[in-house]
Amino acid sequence: MGKHLHLFRRGSVLCWRRRVPGLSTSIDMLQLSLRTGLRAEACMIARKLTVESDRMFDDLTRN
Repeated sequence: MGKHLHLFRRGSVLCWRRRVPGLSTSIDMLQLSLRTGLRAEACMIARKLTVESDRMFDDLTRN
Protein backbone atom coordinates (compact mmCIF):
# COMPACT_ATOMS: atom_id res chain seq x y z
CA MET A 1 0.00 0.00 0.00
CA GLY A 2 1.39 3.39 -0.98
CA LYS A 3 1.71 6.44 1.21
CA HIS A 4 -1.40 8.59 1.45
CA LEU A 5 -0.39 12.24 1.10
CA HIS A 6 -2.92 13.79 3.50
CA LEU A 7 -2.72 11.26 6.34
CA PHE A 8 -0.86 12.07 9.57
CA ARG A 9 -0.64 10.46 12.99
CA ARG A 10 -1.28 12.50 16.13
CA GLY A 11 -0.50 10.27 19.04
CA SER A 12 -2.48 7.08 18.51
CA VAL A 13 -5.10 8.64 16.19
CA LEU A 14 -4.78 9.29 12.46
CA CYS A 15 -5.76 12.68 11.03
CA TRP A 16 -6.44 14.02 7.55
CA ARG A 17 -4.80 17.37 6.83
CA ARG A 18 -4.77 19.44 3.68
CA ARG A 19 -3.62 22.92 2.71
CA VAL A 20 -6.26 25.18 1.15
CA PRO A 21 -4.93 25.92 -2.36
CA GLY A 22 -4.23 29.57 -3.10
CA LEU A 23 -7.61 30.97 -2.13
CA SER A 24 -6.15 33.41 0.37
CA THR A 25 -2.83 35.05 1.16
CA SER A 26 -2.41 33.26 4.48
CA ILE A 27 -1.52 29.62 4.93
CA ASP A 28 -4.75 27.83 5.70
CA MET A 29 -5.12 24.17 6.57
CA LEU A 30 -8.08 21.86 6.90
CA GLN A 31 -7.58 19.19 9.53
CA LEU A 32 -9.94 16.47 10.71
CA SER A 33 -9.45 13.66 13.17
CA LEU A 34 -10.39 10.35 11.57
CA ARG A 35 -10.99 8.91 15.05
CA THR A 36 -9.21 5.68 14.27
CA GLY A 37 -5.78 4.25 14.81
CA LEU A 38 -6.20 1.65 12.07
CA ARG A 39 -4.26 2.72 8.97
CA ALA A 40 -6.39 0.74 6.48
CA GLU A 41 -9.62 2.27 7.78
CA ALA A 42 -8.07 5.75 7.88
CA CYS A 43 -6.88 5.43 4.25
CA MET A 44 -10.41 4.71 3.05
CA ILE A 45 -11.83 7.69 4.95
CA ALA A 46 -8.96 9.94 3.82
CA ARG A 47 -9.51 9.05 0.15
CA LYS A 48 -13.16 10.06 0.43
CA LEU A 49 -12.25 13.33 2.15
CA THR A 50 -9.64 14.10 -0.51
CA VAL A 51 -12.12 13.55 -3.36
CA GLU A 52 -14.76 15.73 -1.68
CA SER A 53 -12.27 18.49 -0.91
CA ASP A 54 -11.07 18.39 -4.55
CA ARG A 55 -14.66 18.87 -5.69
CA MET A 56 -15.19 21.69 -3.21
CA PHE A 57 -12.02 23.51 -4.26
CA ASP A 58 -12.89 23.11 -7.95
CA ASP A 59 -16.35 24.59 -7.33
CA LEU A 60 -14.86 27.51 -5.43
CA THR A 61 -12.38 28.36 -8.16
CA ARG A 62 -14.97 28.05 -10.95
CA ASN A 63 -17.63 30.24 -9.29
